[in-house]
Amino acid sequence: MSVYRSRDVFPRVLFVIVVSTIALATGVSSSYAQFTLLNQFANGPVNSPGYVQMPLYVSNVGPNGQIVVTQGVPDDSNVANTYAADGTYLQTALSSKTLGGGYSNIGPDGTYYVSVNNSEDVAVINSGGGFVRDLPSSGGIVDPTGVVTSTSGSLYVGNSSTIQVYSTAFDGTTYPSLGSFGSVGSGPGQFGVAGVGAMALDSTSANLYATDSSNHRVEVFSAGGSYESSIGDASGPGQLNTPEGVAVSNTGLVYVADIAAGIKVFSTTGTYLETVAATINGQPFDAVTVSVAPTGMVYAGGQQSGGGGVSDGAFRFFDPASWSWNEYIYQCQYRPDERRSGNWSITGNKSDAGCQQGSDRRPDDNGQQWRLADTGRGHFEYQ
Repeated sequence: MSVYRSRDVFPRVLFVIVVSTIALATGVSSSYAQFTLLNQFANGPVNSPGYVQMPLYVSNVGPNGQIVVTQGVPDDSNVANTYAADGTYLQTALSSKTLGGGYSNIGPDGTYYVSVNNSEDVAVINSGGGFVRDLPSSGGIVDPTGVVTSTSGSLYVGNSSTIQVYSTAFDGTTYPSLGSFGSVGSGPGQFGVAGVGAMALDSTSANLYATDSSNHRVEVFSAGGSYESSIGDASGPGQLNTPEGVAVSNTGLVYVADIAAGIKVFSTTGTYLETVAATINGQPFDAVTVSVAPTGMVYAGGQQSGGGGVSDGAFRFFDPASWSWNEYIYQCQYRPDERRSGNWSITGNKSDAGCQQGSDRRPDDNGQQWRLADTGRGHFEYQ
């Protein structure tokens, strides 16, 4: 029986997922698991379905694995595209406003919220991509940046150097204000001149993480707005340069998109662990935004430099350390017996609790039964 631990003790088998018809990697029984590039998406011919000019802003992962990508510069194309978990284009949001250039967030009910660049509004979009209404400036929003929704129905909106909190329950007139926190400065709980950047909540919505690029850190607050701590070392590999994006995995990892430095990974207590995706296909990658799913999928939007120019892209990775089998996952994944090399594969949609908890059994080619059992957060055993 082998014990697999996330991050601190890497799996001895390369975790590989095969999505659709694309073989992404090959399992090697004696290899360490790696943070692996799977594919690029939101690209393709200009003006083709699913294309996003400068796809720098990726949302959190929605309840069905979907993500939203908006472009890095606002124009008249109203691009806020939705993609499936594997990067397949699904739909484009409709709005009376320019949606490009803003952060976005998908709520627990599938509604998503886009901070509209160069305006004082947050656009509310239904799960079908239709514009619903604006969360207007009358609620105190001046310059919306990051947005995130909690499981309890609170909407947090970055607003210059403060964070405004609203109820997601529209009362027929507006979204009721629930208060605000934060101020300008460099002290605990304050934000520098660049203001609040991206925001993320942990899996229980107990703690809010917000990037503070001017002060080179990520600040952590309670759901009620009380300052808890900061992430980012004073020097060394854990030092943050210009943190713009942040995401928190269900296994307790904090991913920070640190422009010009790839994606830096910390524990929720602020301990630096490693830097991933510093290069993609041999070219430096400057991550702007990042998100993570319980399935181990990590999404990032950013820029690559090399070959005499700069190109923008949205990319999908797999990180076994953020794969949370004991949380809701979208598909059940099987693996050949450990004595045989081979690929992980997705064998079809499953929603039964047994599969989700890793108790699903299947015989291997030698007639042996195996089971993936959860032994604690981020710990797994093959039996």
